[in-house]
Amino acid sequence: MTFYTKFLYWQTFDESQQEVHLKGNWRENPDLLNALIMDIPLEEAVSGLKKAYSIYDSIYFVRKMRVFYVDTSASDMNEMDKIDMFKVRRNKMKEAKLACMGKTPSGQKILILTEEYESLLKNSMDAKIDWEDRDWSLRRKIQSFWIPKIIVVPLFWGGFLFKSPPIIYDAVFNKSRDFVIWSVSDGDRGWYYYLSKKNGKWKLIKVKNGWIS
Repeated sequence: MTFYTKFLYWQTFDESQQEVHLKGNWRENPDLLNALIMDIPLEEAVSGLKKAYSIYDSIYFVRKMRVFYVDTSASDMNEMDKIDMFKVRRNKMKEAKLACMGKTPSGQKILILTEEYESLLKNSMDAKIDWEDRDWSLRRKIQSFWIPKIIVVPLFWGGFLFKSPPIIYDAVFNKSRDFVIWSVSDGDRGWYYYLSKKNGKWKLIKVKNGWIS
């Protein structure tokens, strides 16, 4: 969550600002780039995001309390890196309940989106929109009404996204459960987060580009 906040803030920079904040030969070294992004002060990143995007000034961070996971026979990070996440068999995945933070790095409260609550929100909004007509002006009005409280993103193919980014969809663990790859999305794009567990604490190792929705 902390890395994602700093990463989005870095993406608001133009090229000259990136050079000022991230000195060195980072363009050819993604791992160095991630390390430099983590050096950005969290307070600066939060303040910058709130100015750049109204959704980060919302009251609640919305998430679901579940993720799908699967175990693999890989024994170290090098073997984990060879896994093709798109070929991970969905029928092998299990559903897990997630622990919940008290608040996000940007200070937002956590709002748990249950299936019943999500269905209620969808039905309420869908009743006002003719999706065949693709009434974007009405979608934006609905979005503007909700954003001071929660993030609501109109989707091109119809409906709304309620979960706040970063959205964690699934995970692949090794057998000893000390390495994991998370599939993380902001709604339009996806990344793979590689984490390692040492002395009982998880540490971000690297981030890879994943997909575009």
